[in-house]
Amino acid sequence: MNPCLRTLCVLSLGLLAGCATTMELPPGFVQLRERAEFRATTSDEAVLQVHEVHDPTKASDAKFWIDALRTDFVGQRGYVETGAGEVTDGEGNVGQWVEFSSGLRGEKVGYLVAVWMRRSGLLGLGAKRLRVVEFGGREAVYGARVAAVKQALTTLRR
Repeated sequence: MNPCLRTLCVLSLGLLAGCATTMELPPGFVQLRERAEFRATTSDEAVLQVHEVHDPTKASDAKFWIDALRTDFVGQRGYVETGAGEVTDGEGNVGQWVEFSSGLRGEKVGYLVAVWMRRSGLLGLGAKRLRVVEFGGREAVYGARVAAVKQALTTLRR
């Protein structure tokens, strides 16, 4: 293989490896995927997901997207908002979180979503991206684990 091509491949793989999202998972969670997006679960069926999505808007921020979720979940789906606030991730970025509860297929469930606005690319000069963390589970499971999940949000890094 051409030495220049080999160097480019090694650098590309290093950059890809450096882009993986990391988070210190709360006790009892097992990570199912590892890359820019991942999913973790518990033996009692709580689910935690982290992913990034492109933000097609020009002037939105994390609060905009949290407000959009409120409109959808409370106004359209009948969820009840049970809490909200700010959270700083492991890189110092300030995001927003909101919690909801609802009846789903005859069971009460809890749902937490946290959102951070980020810039992609080298030195953060690229397109806007949303980092989204979702956590949900049956009411008793959710209630027992949500404090640890909120603490884990502070360890989220890219």
